[in-house]
Amino acid sequence: MSPRPRFNNISEEKRIRILTVAANEFATHGFEQASLNQIIELSKISKGAMYYYFDGKLDLYATVAAHFGFSLFTKQPNWDDFQDSETFWKAVREIFLESFQKAITDPLIFSFFRSYIKLPPKIRTEPWLVSLEKIVQESVTKVISSGQKYGAIRVDLPIALLMNLIFGIDEILDTWVMETTDPSSFELEKILLLYLDTAKRILCPADSLAIYLKTVCEASNAKS
Repeated sequence: MSPRPRFNNISEEKRIRILTVAANEFATHGFEQASLNQIIELSKISKGAMYYYFDGKLDLYATVAAHFGFSLFTKQPNWDDFQDSETFWKAVREIFLESFQKAITDPLIFSFFRSYIKLPPKIRTEPWLVSLEKIVQESVTKVISSGQKYGAIRVDLPIALLMNLIFGIDEILDTWVMETTDPSSFELEKILLLYLDTAKRILCPADSLAIYLKTVCEASNAKS
């Protein structure tokens, strides 16, 4: 499910206005309680125009999710262009820091994805969500394959299993972050490093993990 091609033919200003109004409505009331009529009124378009651009509320929500979701990851490195494991993990850290910074400091993005986390199970099986998650899975597969190439990620487990482990950690972290009422109180880098530390402990090959844990212990002892 995606917006009809005609939606992409209108002016950028109008597209952004519709998506921003919709995001605000979904963020405030959640998907099920959000009013399509309210979105139409505040977007300053007719009901006919709304259905000219979208098949319905699900279609609009999916478009908003894709727009704001992809906006969090505008900076992507060439995953086949690293020197070693260290430079790979450095790139991963920078991307997560940038995306978390955007999500936490932008009230609209933060509030919208809070509604996304709370989507009811029946909505999560909709084809549009499955399609979005497939795009994410393909991107993560590419990252994992790159990490394996540079010795940063273990090769003794199937990529599908490694992905499930990472998505599990990510969902728990996202849910915790999105349920926090005061995102401005976050120590962003501390949260990010905690996530990456957990991910590394799962993903790193045994020999690299031993070196990494030794480094972590030495750094911890130096601070105490």
